[in-house]
Amino acid sequence: VVGGYASFSGFSFSGLALGEWFLISCLVGLCLWPGFLWFRQGKRGLPLGEIFLLMLFMNYVLPCVSSREDWLGLPPVVRIRTLMAVGLFMVCFLVCYRSSLRTQSSGGTFPLLRRSLNKNWSWGFFGIWLAWVTGLQFNLLPNLGQYFSVFRVVMGATGLIAVINLFYRMGRREFAPVKRLCIIIGFSLGMATTFLGGFLSGGIPLIGSAVLAFGLGRGRIPAIGIILALLTIAFLHLGKASYRSQYWDEGQNYSGHSVDPLEGYSLWLKSSWDQIFHPDAVESKSTSMLERASLVHILAGVIAITPEQLPFLYGKTYGMIPILIVPRFFYPNKPRGTLPAETLGIYYGYQTEEGADHTGITMGPLVEAWANFGWLGLAGAGVFFGLLFGFPAHLSAQLRPSEIGWLVVANFVPFCINSGGTIPEILASLLTTIPMAIFVLYIISHPPENPASR
Repeated sequence: VVGGYASFSGFSFSGLALGEWFLISCLVGLCLWPGFLWFRQGKRGLPLGEIFLLMLFMNYVLPCVSSREDWLGLPPVVRIRTLMAVGLFMVCFLVCYRSSLRTQSSGGTFPLLRRSLNKNWSWGFFGIWLAWVTGLQFNLLPNLGQYFSVFRVVMGATGLIAVINLFYRMGRREFAPVKRLCIIIGFSLGMATTFLGGFLSGGIPLIGSAVLAFGLGRGRIPAIGIILALLTIAFLHLGKASYRSQYWDEGQNYSGHSVDPLEGYSLWLKSSWDQIFHPDAVESKSTSMLERASLVHILAGVIAITPEQLPFLYGKTYGMIPILIVPRFFYPNKPRGTLPAETLGIYYGYQTEEGADHTGITMGPLVEAWANFGWLGLAGAGVFFGLLFGFPAHLSAQLRPSEIGWLVVANFVPFCINSGGTIPEILASLLTTIPMAIFVLYIISHPPENPASR
């Protein structure tokens, strides 16, 4: 055991064996080195895999030194086994991801993806997205019935590609100050309206996509934007529990009525302020963002009891893919998209069948992989994600941000930022979002330019 004691801002550097330190150091390198290489090699293409690894760093590596009792209380052999499991997943992911980036260029063989868009379409899409989130939050939308999920996917893709395009061009300084101000105000209002539901997770991928697009356009890491985004999310996270207890219906994970924005944010901001400056007066303490982001303690708990106490599921959650990818208007009684995570949560006792109707729990793809097939499952999941993000990242390097293909690949960014989804959930969302994005963009695009003029 490492001798002595040192701690800084809730991080503990004692109680960890030398073997754990070695494995943690290796995992840090696996998570951060690819991003460094992407930056050094000219920032070509969208860094899908690099972002995914950074999120894994937050979910599985950083919490190991954050003084979490549920992690440090585990036997050292379980902790080492868990770190080895994370390492196996990352190595398999990196091998396939880097191999995909080195494949021969195939962008020229897809004329559809090279269709171009003019510079004004994004403003219309941006306005449509703002109208959608406003109508959704304040119950202004007509009854869409079984087509609601279709509209939600279309509007989500519309908002994402509009935000990415506008922030990319803003990073390239293509807009006058008035237009830049309109983008910032409009995006801020859209996020504020989205957060009124009491969920931060729904807006975080979009904020991350905007910051990434701005950085790509500017050609450097947007440090100020990253800091502002993190501080804003962290501050809102502190008062989130109080806000939910006030506005969510009893026993539910949503509000059954519209929330007045001024009243809601007055309570929310005051609760966050009190968590920082008057913690003794606050009845319920908020967990830190790092604690909420941690998935390594869940993975360790699952590894500790599977298959010794609970048998492997042998593909049970993966078998849900055919059901989940069917559009809801073809299958009105289709289960919730979170069914795989709920199945895992109930199987391992993190929630009950009744509780799954009111609360959600994030299990993550590594837990799903181990629960189904153990070490083999982790290796297979790493290969899957490496290919899932590798080929689109490679394709984006061959295209321009004004072309359909680049914007379609941009739809993968939220899935990299939100790295806690199970494979069936991700596939079901992608297989719905990508065709919709291609269809919508095709309508407003024009044929590709002559290659000689590129």
